[in-house]
Formats: sequence, structure tokens, C-alpha cells
Amino acid sequence: MTTFAPQELTYAWTTLQSLIPLHAIHTEQQYDQALKVLHELLDLVGDDESHPLYAVLDTLSVLVQTYEEQQYPAADVSGLEVLRFLLEEHDLTVADLPELGNAQQVAELLANQRPLTPAQMQVLAQKFSLSPATFAN
Repeated sequence: MTTFAPQELTYAWTTLQSLIPLHAIHTEQQYDQALKVLHELLDLVGDDESHPLYAVLDTLSVLVQTYEEQQYPAADVSGLEVLRFLLEEHDLTVADLPELGNAQQVAELLANQRPLTPAQMQVLAQKFSLSPATFAN
């Protein structure tokens, strides 16, 4: 282990901070800058966990996520609302979800006349590459 060297650490940190904003994000301007760098790192690193900059990407993504959660809290939406949105987004109809039952049964689900079963939630999760919990509430 190396000896703590405050001057060298200060120099290294100042240099790093001039390139990448690795600090708590407090303003929209800081957020925009962090997002720009995050996208550049994503393009460079991707999901390669062995890349030397992966830890920087991971740290910056946590900082961005924290700011977003504080500034733009997600609205509570029901699983049914998510399903309706996904159907619209993917231009699907009740007939496109035979895994959930016949068209009438799916229409009843969408009209909130019957709840989604855990098995149906699992099917939807696989179909739309989401967590089954997305459809649970």
C-alpha cells in the first residue's frame, strides 16, 4: 500500500474533475454536463466490466441516477397503466396478447374488471423485457 500523499491526490483529483464531473450533482447545468460525459463513456465502455473506465462509468451513473430521483421523482403508476401504455407504444391490440387469454378476457383485464395473475405478469414481463413487479400494483 502506498503512503498517503495529499498533494499528489489533490493534483490527481483536480485533473480528473476537469475531465469528468465525479461529485454530487446540484444544478441542471451540472446534470447536463454529467449526462453528456455519461453518454460518451457508455459509447466507449459499453457493458464491458473489464474496461479500465468501467468504475468511472458506474460511479457517474449512480450520481446521475441520484440527481434524477431527487429532481424528477417517478409518478406512481399501476401495472394496468403500464400495460395500456405498452400496448399503445407497440401498436398492439387485445388480439396480440393471446398469452393472457382470449380477446374478451384481455379486454376485461384492461378495463380493470379482473386482476392480472402472477403467471400473466410473468408472461408480460418476458414479452416486454421488464420485471414482473412492473405489473404487480
